[in-house]
Amino acid sequence: MRHAESQCRCPLPQSSLIYFGIAAIFTYVLAILSVKRLSARLNPTVWRTVRTLGVEYIALVFLTDFAKNSFQGGVWEVAYYLPFLALAIAGPLLRLAALVKRLSQVRRLAA
Repeated sequence: MRHAESQCRCPLPQSSLIYFGIAAIFTYVLAILSVKRLSARLNPTVWRTVRTLGVEYIALVFLTDFAKNSFQGGVWEVAYYLPFLALAIAGPLLRLAALVKRLSQVRRLAA
């Protein structure tokens, strides 16, 4: 028979609430700014910065959450999470590669 204390789920630490809360706020901001009329009112540089920071932060939160939980359940658990981990790592790397390519093209045109 289980004790009531063992079934008690402790609340998340404040640091985790802040960490995941920021990702939730970015999700709402990106959803609201997906309305064309609202995003058109922003300076394009500001919109790109908000979008990039939001997407990258959300990806970081997913990566840390998947990486933290995927290695605790053995080989099958790792195999189950592996596609998600691969995508969570590949996404930022591909965006970084696109940024480097874009910057090199700008420098080449400026020269």
